[in-house]
Amino acid sequence: MPDNTSILVEAGIADYGREQYDKAIEFFDTALKREPKNADALKWKISSLRGLRRFDEAEKAAEDALKLFPDNVSLLLERGFVEQSREQYEKAIEFFEAALGHEPKNAEALKWKITSLRLLGRLDEAEAAAEGALKLLPNNVSLLVERSYVENSRQEYKKAIEFFDAALMREPKNPEALKWKITSLRLLGRLDEAETATEDALKLLPNNVLLLLERGYVEYVRQKYEKAIEFFEAALQREPKNPEALRAKVSSLRGLRRFGDAATATEDALKLLPNNVSLLIERGFVEQNREQYEKASQFFEAALGHEPKNAEALKWKTTSLRLRGRLDEAAAAADDALKLLPNNVSLLIERGYVEHNRQKYEKAIEFYEAALKREPKNPEALRARVDALRLLGRLDEAEAAAEDALKLLPDNVSLLVERSYVENSRQEYKKAIGFFDAALKREPKNPEALKWKIASLRALRHFDDAKMAAEDALKLLPDNAPILVEAGIAEYGREQYEKAKEFFEVALRHEPKNADALKWRITSLRTLQRFPEAETIAEDALKLLPNNVLLLIERGYVSYDQQQFEKAMEFFAVALKHDSRNPDALRWRAASLRRLRRFMEADKEAETAIGLLPSEPTLLTERALICFDQRQYGRAIDFLNQAIAFDSKNEEAVKWKTNSLGAQQKTDDAIKFLEGLMPQFPMSVDLRVQLGWLYLDREAWDGAENVFLEAGAIVPADSPSLLGRAETFMRQNRSDEAVRLLRNRLETLPNDLNVRNTLGWIYNQRNDPLSARKEFEAVLARASKNVAALNGLGAISFAQEDYEKAEEQFREVVALQPYEPVWRGNLAWSLARQQQVESLGDESSSSRSKEKPIDRLAEAEQCCQKALELDPNYANAFGCLGVIAFKRGRLRESEDHFLQSIRASKRKGSYVDLAALYVKMARYEDAESQLKTALELDRNDVLAHIERGNLLLQNEKTKEAIREFRQATGIDPNSEGAQRALALTLIHSGKGALDEAEKILRDAIRRMDKSKRWSLHLTLGQLLEKRGDETEDQRFYVEALSEINKTVALKDDESEPHFQAGMIRNKCGEYRAAIRSFERCLRIDKNNFIAERNIERIKSGLKEEKQKVTKWTRVGGISLCIVSFAVLAVLWWGFYHPGYFPEQGKGDHITPAMLITLTPILLGLIVVSFLLPALIRLKLAGLEVELSQPKLKETLAVGPKGEVGFGTSLPNISRGPR
Repeated sequence: MPDNTSILVEAGIADYGREQYDKAIEFFDTALKREPKNADALKWKISSLRGLRRFDEAEKAAEDALKLFPDNVSLLLERGFVEQSREQYEKAIEFFEAALGHEPKNAEALKWKITSLRLLGRLDEAEAAAEGALKLLPNNVSLLVERSYVENSRQEYKKAIEFFDAALMREPKNPEALKWKITSLRLLGRLDEAETATEDALKLLPNNVLLLLERGYVEYVRQKYEKAIEFFEAALQREPKNPEALRAKVSSLRGLRRFGDAATATEDALKLLPNNVSLLIERGFVEQNREQYEKASQFFEAALGHEPKNAEALKWKTTSLRLRGRLDEAAAAADDALKLLPNNVSLLIERGYVEHNRQKYEKAIEFYEAALKREPKNPEALRARVDALRLLGRLDEAEAAAEDALKLLPDNVSLLVERSYVENSRQEYKKAIGFFDAALKREPKNPEALKWKIASLRALRHFDDAKMAAEDALKLLPDNAPILVEAGIAEYGREQYEKAKEFFEVALRHEPKNADALKWRITSLRTLQRFPEAETIAEDALKLLPNNVLLLIERGYVSYDQQQFEKAMEFFAVALKHDSRNPDALRWRAASLRRLRRFMEADKEAETAIGLLPSEPTLLTERALICFDQRQYGRAIDFLNQAIAFDSKNEEAVKWKTNSLGAQQKTDDAIKFLEGLMPQFPMSVDLRVQLGWLYLDREAWDGAENVFLEAGAIVPADSPSLLGRAETFMRQNRSDEAVRLLRNRLETLPNDLNVRNTLGWIYNQRNDPLSARKEFEAVLARASKNVAALNGLGAISFAQEDYEKAEEQFREVVALQPYEPVWRGNLAWSLARQQQVESLGDESSSSRSKEKPIDRLAEAEQCCQKALELDPNYANAFGCLGVIAFKRGRLRESEDHFLQSIRASKRKGSYVDLAALYVKMARYEDAESQLKTALELDRNDVLAHIERGNLLLQNEKTKEAIREFRQATGIDPNSEGAQRALALTLIHSGKGALDEAEKILRDAIRRMDKSKRWSLHLTLGQLLEKRGDETEDQRFYVEALSEINKTVALKDDESEPHFQAGMIRNKCGEYRAAIRSFERCLRIDKNNFIAERNIERIKSGLKEEKQKVTKWTRVGGISLCIVSFAVLAVLWWGFYHPGYFPEQGKGDHITPAMLITLTPILLGLIVVSFLLPALIRLKLAGLEVELSQPKLKETLAVGPKGEVGFGTSLPNISRGPR
C-alpha cells in the first residue's frame, strides 16, 4: 500500500465511486493513521459510512472530525448529509446554515439547504432560499436545477421547465437539468415532447445512464413496456449494477404481466446488489402482483432489515397486510412506521387507506388531512380525501374538495377522474363523462379514465355508445384487461351475453387472475342460465383466488339463482369472514333466509347488517322485502323511505315502494308516486317499465305503450320494455301485432331467451302448440335447464289435456326451482285435472294409470299449501284449492277459497271460477256480479264471456247467450271452448241454425290443432245426430258415429264421447254396442248416473221385447211345424196312392217333379219353425228405448276449472305474459 497520504485518499475515492465502501474506508483509515487531521480523508470516510447506511458511525466520525476542524465547511456539509440520510431535515439544515455562516456563497451548502426545506414540504421557504441563493450565484447551474425541483414539488412543471432551460443555457450538457426537464415534460403528459427532448439529450450525451433511463420511462408511461425495456437494458450495458435501471426493467416486466420473468430478473439483480433495498421492494411488488401477499411481505421485511426507516418498504408492508384483509395488523404496522417517520406523507396516506378499507371514512380523512398539512399538493392525499367524502355520501363536500384540489393541480389526471366519480355517485353521468374527457385530453391512454367513461355510458344505458368507446379504448390499449372487461360489460348491457363472455375470456388470457373478468364471465353464464358451467367456472376461479370476496359472492349467486339457498348462504358466510362489512354478502345472506321463509332469522340478519352499515340502501331495501313477503306493507314502506332518504336515486327502493303500494291495492297512489319521480330518473328503463305495467292494470293502453316505447328508446335492446309492449297488444286482443313485434326482435337478437319464451307462451295462448313448442325447444337448445321454457312445455301438455305429461314436466320445473310458488301451483293444477270428482277407494277415478296414486287431489292440495307458504298472496293457489274443494263436492269450502283468491289479488282473482260455482249452485245473481267484475278487469277474458253465455242459458236467454258466445269467438277464434259453446247453443236453438253451427264446427276443426279437435268432433257428432232425429235419415247417424269415433281416437279417457257413442248406437239399433259405450263411460266417470240409467233402460227394453216376442214365436213355430208336416205327409201319401181319390182327374195326380220340389221346402219350414225364437232374438226391429242425456245447460255448466301460470308471482321481477 502506498505511503503517500493523498494517493491513499484518491484510491479510497476510486473505490467509493465503485460503491465498494468498506474497501474505501480501509484506504481512508490508513491515510488518517499517517495524517489524523487530513480533512479529505475525514470527509470521505464519513461519506463511505453513509454509503453503508451506518449512520451512527458516520455521525460519530463527523463529530470527531469537527472537533478537529470545527469550521471546516466540507465537514459541516457532510454532517448535514448524515442527518439528511436519516430524514432529519431540520437538523441537517442547522449544519448547512453553519457551513454558510463560514462560507455564505458555498453553492453546495445553499443547494442542500434548499433541498432539505423542500423535503420538509416547506416549499415557500425553499423557494425563498433558492431565490436568495441565485442572487448570490445567479449563474450557478445546480442552484437553478434545485430551484426547478421546488416547482416540481409544487407540480408546477411548466415553471420548473423554465428553470431547467435557464440551467441548460449556461450548461447545455448538464445531465441533471436535461434529465429533469424530460421528467417534467413526462409528468405534464407531453410524452412526444419528452421523447424529442430525450433523443436530443442523448445526441449530446449518448452514454448517459440517467438519460437512457428517462427515455425508457417515457415508453413506460406510454405502456410500451417492451420498448422501455430496450432503453433500460441499454443503460445496464453501460452500468450493469445501476439499481434504478435494474428496478425499472423489472417494473416493465411486471407491466407486461410477465411475472415469472420479472421474478427472475429481480433475483439476478439481487445477486449483483444483494442488499439493495429498492430491488428487494421491487421483488415484493412482483409477489404482490401475483397476489402472493405473504411472500411479498417477506421481501418488504428483508428491505427493512437493511434499512429500518425505508418509507417505501414500510408503506408496502402495510399495504400487503391491508390487501389481505388483515386490517388490525395493517393499522399496527402503519402506526409503528409513523413512530419512526411521523411526518412521512406516504405512510400517513397508507394509514388512511387502512381506515378506508374499514369503511371508517371519517377517521381516514383525518390521516389524509394530516398528510396534506405536510404536503398540501400531494395528489394521492387530495384524491383519497375526496373519495372518502364521496363514500360518506357527502357529495357536496366531495365536489368542493375536488374543485379545490384541481385549483392546486388543474392538470392532474387522477383528480379529474376522482371529480368524475363524484358526479357518478350523483348519477350525473353526462357530467362525469365531461371530466373523464378532460382527463383523457391530458392523458389519452389513461386506463382508469377510459374504463370509467365506458362505465358511465353504460350507466346512461347508452350501450351502443359504450361499445364504441370500448372499441376506441382497445385501439389505444388492446391488451388492457380492465378495458376488455368493460367492453364485455357493455355487450352484457346490450344483452349480447355470448359476445360479452368472449371479451371476459380474452381479458383472462391477458390477466388470468383478473377478478372482475372472472366474476363477469360467471355472471354471463348465470344470465344464460347455463348453471352447471357457471358453477364449474366459479369453482375454478376460487382455486385461483380462494379468498376473493367478489368471487365468493358470485359463487353464492349461482346457487341462489338455482334456488339452492342453503348452499348460497355458505358462500356468503365465507365472503363475510374475509370482509365482515361487505354489503352484498350481508344483503344476500338475509335474502337467502327470506327465500327460505325463515323470516325471523332473515329480519335479525338484516337488522344486524344495518347496524354495521346504517346508511346502506340495499340493506334497508332487503329489510323491506322481508316485511313485504310477510304482507307487512306499511312497515316495508317505512324501510324503503329510509333507503330513499339515504339515496334518493335508488331505483330498487323506488320500485319496491311502488310494489308495496300496489300490494295495498293503492294502484293510483303507486302511479302518482312513480310519475312524480320520472324527472329524477330520466334514463331509468326499469321504472318506466314498471309504470307501464301499472298503466296496464288501469287499462290505460296508450299511456302504457308510450312509456314502454320511451323505455325502449333509452335502451333499444331492452327486453322488459319490449315484452311490456307485447303485453299491451295482448290485453287489447292484438296478438298478431304482439307476435310480429317479438319475431322482429328475434331476427336481430335470436338468442334473447326471454323474448323467445314469451313468444312461445303467446303461441300457446293462441292455441298454436306447434309454434309454441318450437320456441320453447329453441330456448332449451341454448339453456337446457331454462325453467320458463320447461314450464312452457308443461303448459302445452296441459292445454292439450295431456295432464300426466304436464305433471311430469311441472315436477321437473319444481325440482329445479322449489321455492317458486307459480311452479308449485302449476303442478297442483296438473294433478287436480287428472281427477274428475274425488271418490275415495274408487280406482276408476284415475283417468289413465292404476299404478299412480289414486288421491291426486290430496297431493294437489299439498302443492297449493306449499305455494301459499312461499307466497301468501298467490291468488292462483287459492283458485286451485277452490277447484279441488269443488271436485270433492264441498261447495261452501270451494266458495271460500275463490273469495280468498280475489282478496289476495283483485286483478288475478278467480272471478270466473267463482261465477261457474255460483251457476252450479243456481246463485245466478251472484254469478252475474262476479262475471261483471271479471269483464271490467279484462273485457277480452274469453272464459268470462263463455261463462256469462252459460249463465244466460240457465236463465233461458238463448239469444243473449249466442251473442256472448259470438263475442268470445271474436276475441279468440282459436278457442275451442268458445266455438263449441256457440255451436251447441245454435244446435239446440232451432232447426234453422244447424247449418251455421255445422259450418262453425267444420271450419274450427280444419283450423285447430289436433289436440283441440276432440270436443269439436264430439259436438259435430251431436249436431249430425240431431239432423238424423229431425229427418229420420239413418245416414246422419252413421256420419255422427264416425265423428264420435274420431273423438274417441283423440280422447279415449274422456267420458262424454263414450256416452254420446252410446246414444247414437242406440238410435242405430246397436243396443249391445250402445251398452258397451255407456259402460266405458261409467268406468271413466263412475258418478255419471245418466249413463247408468241408460244402460238399465236398454237392458230393460231388451228383456221386455224378448219376453213379448218369445211367446208368439213359439205359437207360430208350432203351428208352422204342424201344417208343414201335415202337408208333407199328405203329399207323400198321395204320391204312393194315386187312385184313392176317385174324383181326381187326369193329370191331377202328384208327380215326382212336384215331390222333389215341395219336399225340401216343407222340410225347411219345419226346421225354421224350431229356430224361429232364436232368430227373433238376433234382431228386434221394433225396439225403441227412450234414453236420457244431459241438457244443453248441463253440458256447458261444468263448474270451475282454472288454468296454469307462466311466470313468477313476484311483482315486477319477471312479469311475463299473463
